[in-house]
Amino acid sequence: MLGRYANFPTIIHGRALLSHQISLPRLQQLLIAALQSMNGRKESCEISVSDHPGVYAGERSFEIGVAEDVYFNFLDNVEAKRLNEHISSGENLSPLDFLVIVSYHYVREGKKIALKFDRHILRFIFYDNKLELDLFHEKGIRRTPLDDLLKYIIDNISQEIKKSHLALPKIEQLRTL
Repeated sequence: MLGRYANFPTIIHGRALLSHQISLPRLQQLLIAALQSMNGRKESCEISVSDHPGVYAGERSFEIGVAEDVYFNFLDNVEAKRLNEHISSGENLSPLDFLVIVSYHYVREGKKIALKFDRHILRFIFYDNKLELDLFHEKGIRRTPLDDLLKYIIDNISQEIKKSHLALPKIEQLRTL
């Protein structure tokens, strides 16, 4: 069950629907490349901390895993290759599920301090010329709003598509709780 999470929740906290003109196997390969490129990425951001006044210089980082039954495997080169081999063999990888962890750190008095992370489960469902993203927020305080996270993921996918000189997907719907 590579790519499918057996315990995907029935409650969805965010959903996006995109239209595209890309073949299914190519879209899946580009999506995997986009998510893999997010792995380990660190970005500067301002962070407010509940027990300290003000805003601090901080960073958020991403960790992406691909589902395999009830587990998630870190989306490294080995897992990306496995997924791409399944796609090349014609296997239907819809839905395609991922774990998205967003970690946060900030600096206070010269010390790097970790904050609670946000844990999400993301499902991609492929239709003819449509792509649905279903997002479930499993844990954390949603330091990154869900609509911002979905847009961020869509932007990363669009950047990967742009590198291949293909038509960019269009967001038809984006809704979060």
